[in-house]
Amino acid sequence: MSSFAKSAANALFGNIVGRYQTMLKIELERAKADVSAKLKEIGIGSALLAVAYLFAFFALPLLLTAAVAGLSTVWPVWLSALVLGGVVIVIMLILVAIGVSKIKKNKDLTPTESVENIKKMFSWE
Repeated sequence: MSSFAKSAANALFGNIVGRYQTMLKIELERAKADVSAKLKEIGIGSALLAVAYLFAFFALPLLLTAAVAGLSTVWPVWLSALVLGGVVIVIMLILVAIGVSKIKKNKDLTPTESVENIKKMFSWE
């Protein structure tokens, strides 16, 4: 094989390897960004749950006492406490449902799009 053919083959091989390296780096960066975005959504969902729990723990007793006292001028005390308790439970359930759905939606941290692209890149079909 002549030196020209060897250098041409080396250049061609180097070009192919370089192209695959570049594509692999791009897919790894995409995978990193995908995992980062999912972790951010999980963090937001967790924060929503934490806010719901803190809201229930600290603010509700004071607010409910004031609301029951205010409504007891119109309704009996037991009815005003029952209605306000139901409203608070509905608000908490909404916050919990949103937080849990965000966590469930993003719990799979596998960057599936990048994995599929890498599989396609190395399949010789």
